[in-house]
Amino acid sequence: MDIKTFVFKTINLFTDTIGLLIFGNVVYLTIKYKDLHTLCHILLGLYSLSQACSKVMLLPSYILYVLQSTIPIYVCVLIALIPGALMMGTFTFMVAIGIDRMLGICFPFWYIQNKSKLYRILLVGTPFLYPLYYLYLMIQDLPNNSPSNCLLNYVNVFNTLFPIICVIFTLFCYLIILLKAIFGKDPIGQSLREAILKSSATLIFIQNFGWICYLSVKFYITNYIEDNDQILLYGNFATIFSSLITIIEVLSLFITSSHLNALKMEFEWILKLFHKTQINNSVVITNIKINKIYQNSLNKN
Repeated sequence: MDIKTFVFKTINLFTDTIGLLIFGNVVYLTIKYKDLHTLCHILLGLYSLSQACSKVMLLPSYILYVLQSTIPIYVCVLIALIPGALMMGTFTFMVAIGIDRMLGICFPFWYIQNKSKLYRILLVGTPFLYPLYYLYLMIQDLPNNSPSNCLLNYVNVFNTLFPIICVIFTLFCYLIILLKAIFGKDPIGQSLREAILKSSATLIFIQNFGWICYLSVKFYITNYIEDNDQILLYGNFATIFSSLITIIEVLSLFITSSHLNALKMEFEWILKLFHKTQINNSVVITNIKINKIYQNSLNKN
């Protein structure tokens, strides 16, 4: 076992576990709270579900690497069939969220009053086409009995370029939102304008910039590096970077969306417990100070 590779994989597993817990929490909150059943929040929930699925994909290969073992490819496919397909929705739901927000900012009256069921179906249903295509690719390996380390990778021209196109198109949507907020003549309030600018800028510089860097490195590795050791090294750096970016991204999602209020409601008991502890500590400190004052007065007398 190569120690360097083991360390990289362990760090990646650790960051992915954190990401799984946080993205899973977004999915849970979206399902539980009716206030989060709007189209925008449903898309955020589906995007978070895709991200959560991507976080569990490393576990089978990590276990096999630690055990220095392999299993048949068809077993790997059966294990990864659902999460492996759903994780590809990361890119398509990213686009759907960008389109929905762009239309909501550019055409607010239409967005509030005239959204049809067809619009909702298209925006929620269309992003599943790419995961279904990836599912089709995975199913092709079911008859394969060759030994595998469960690092399933279906590289072709479409799978290489399509995620990059999705990220660029999403970036375009947020740039339109930024331009609308800065130069638009609609009488929106200053606080709303600042919120739009903060949210859009955060997503551009964290989500889109992070994905562009990651996909560019993966494209470079796939097409221009032939040495296996370098491929492994750069690939490990890229996956850890991607995992860290998604953690920062979901934290920014909480800050810039209504999920933060739902999170406060969900863990209100912790806040109350913490507040109660603070009050008790204040009472104890106050009593100590009173006792000291009383003792000092007795000593003077």
